[in-house]
Amino acid sequence: MNRLFLVLLIFPLIFTSCEKDGENQNNNNLSESIIGTWKLDGVHNTYDYGYIDPTSGNEIITSTEEVFGPEEGYEGYLTFTDDNYVFTYDYINDTLDYEYTYVYNLNGNIIEIIDGQDTSRVTITELTDTYLNYTYTIYSTNTEGDTTFFYNDYTDLTCVKSSLPSLHDHDPHKNKSDRKNHYFF
Repeated sequence: MNRLFLVLLIFPLIFTSCEKDGENQNNNNLSESIIGTWKLDGVHNTYDYGYIDPTSGNEIITSTEEVFGPEEGYEGYLTFTDDNYVFTYDYINDTLDYEYTYVYNLNGNIIEIIDGQDTSRVTITELTDTYLNYTYTIYSTNTEGDTTFFYNDYTDLTCVKSSLPSLHDHDPHKNKSDRKNHYFF
C-alpha cells in the first residue's frame, strides 16, 4: 500500500516538472525568434468612443470605428536586435519618412517598449519563423464638466519576416514626420 501511495505521489510530480521545462523552452525560443526585421503586413484598429455613466460607472459606447491598414503607399518595418533595441522605420512611397529607436524587454509573450519614461506593453499572439502577430490597447479618459469621456483603441498587427529596403531620398536629420498614425506602438 505504501508503494502504491508513493507511486501515486511521484507520478504527478514528474509530469508537473516536465511542463515547467517545456514552458521555459518556449520562452527561450520566443526571445530568440523575435530577433530580426519584420515588415508590417496588416493592421486592424477598433476605436470605441463614449462616456462613463455617472450613476452606474459603466462605459456607454457612442461610436465605434474600424480601420484596416496599412495605408496605400505605406511600408513599416520593425528590427529587433539581440541587445534589446527595436528600430522602427516608416516608408511612404519608397522614401524613408520616419525612424525611431526604442529599448525593449521580452517577458514571455509580453514585449515592453521603453521610450524614456514611458513604457508600452504589447502582447504577442503568434510568433513563428515567418510571422509575428501582436496586439495592444490604448485607453484614455478626459473629463469635461461633469462628464467623463473615454477613448479605447484596440490594435492587432500582423508582420512577416523581411529585410529592410534600400534607402531612397533619405534625410538623416529627419527623425519624425508630421504623420499622426505610427502603427507599431
